[in-house]
Amino acid sequence: MNPDGRTLATAGYDGTVRLWSIGERRATADLTGHTDAVPGVAFGPDGRTLATIAGGATPEQRLWSLDTDHVARLICQDSNTHHWLQLVADSSAAKAACA
Repeated sequence: MNPDGRTLATAGYDGTVRLWSIGERRATADLTGHTDAVPGVAFGPDGRTLATIAGGATPEQRLWSLDTDHVARLICQDSNTHHWLQLVADSSAAKAACA
């Protein structure tokens, strides 16, 4: 559970980590990339980072940034801004980050 109490993270045997909105009672994001079962997830103290670990012969750890404004800024820095703005046309935060 995120420290703010609004988001729950679950992990599965298929390697997918899913974020859930508690208030809306629905999945809001699937975090993929692990190649093995994910037995554990933990939010950072500020709730903006999620740590995951996948099992297997060589355990794999990942840190996921959940700060959407930060992620948008990183993407805008490393990509074609015009193309990115077309993809996030409904996000005012992303538009401001790419400006």
